[in-house]
Amino acid sequence: MKAELINSFLKAGQDVVMQMTGIKLEIEKTYIKKPPFDKNDIAIVIGVTGELNGLTAINMSEDLALKMASTMMGGMQISSLDEISKSAVTELGNMILGNAASLLYNEGVKVDITPPQLLENEVINYSKNTPIISTLLKGNIGTIEVEVAVKTL
Repeated sequence: MKAELINSFLKAGQDVVMQMTGIKLEIEKTYIKKPPFDKNDIAIVIGVTGELNGLTAINMSEDLALKMASTMMGGMQISSLDEISKSAVTELGNMILGNAASLLYNEGVKVDITPPQLLENEVINYSKNTPIISTLLKGNIGTIEVEVAVKTL
């Protein structure tokens, strides 16, 4: 996959997180992720269809998810992930991938996204034939891992 396509996902992640939470994320490391995969505290999984096909995931610790949900909800103190805070974090993932789809469209790649799914303490089931490009985005309150496992059709 071309770097420009991956950059669309990363730029979308950085931009949306900054807009919604005020947290600036910097790219720390990009690598090809290989099995076996660990369980993620929180993973927002979104499918990509169209000229690219596969899955994307935004992974974070539960603590970071709580902090982000709290910020998105006007600073309301949140001690555990309830339905409304899960919804806020899931919507953050949805906005990131929606933004990425727009950036990809501007690059001439037409894609659509599926509704987001929030997984807690689960392993993501990626296609065995699609490489997973993982990037760590680090901010002052934690690190988000953006995984892109898509292939061109």
